[in-house]
Amino acid sequence: MKQLLSLYGCVLMLFVLTGCGDRVDKMIYFYTDQNNNTYTISSSEVRYDPITPKESSSGVYSGGEKAVIPITQKTFRKIVQLAETLQQDTLSHIDRREMRTAILLAESNGKDISRVILLPSEKRSALEKLLEELVD
Repeated sequence: MKQLLSLYGCVLMLFVLTGCGDRVDKMIYFYTDQNNNTYTISSSEVRYDPITPKESSSGVYSGGEKAVIPITQKTFRKIVQLAETLQQDTLSHIDRREMRTAILLAESNGKDISRVILLPSEKRSALEKLLEELVD
């Protein structure tokens, strides 16, 4: 399975780098950070759905305000590159959700392509930083 995901990542990166955007443009990524704030990323926008105090385990934490941010193809390709790197980095994957982990799901034409649970890492931080900059 890990080899299949690596092969998939390589093929997807080939489409991104060669400009074969049709297939990449149909990709949607769902990223849930360690606080359960959710980002839905398509080729045209990032939708941010923050957790509310009522939904948080502490009853106090708020992820802020909902947002829909238009993005350029260049930004989408950067997100795709970071997401694919995370999907291929099997050392940062675990089998079940624990504290401080995040979830990255890739979907194409309404079907799950991959789903990984991610431990904290520099690569994950890079994706989170980009997403946070977009919604701030």
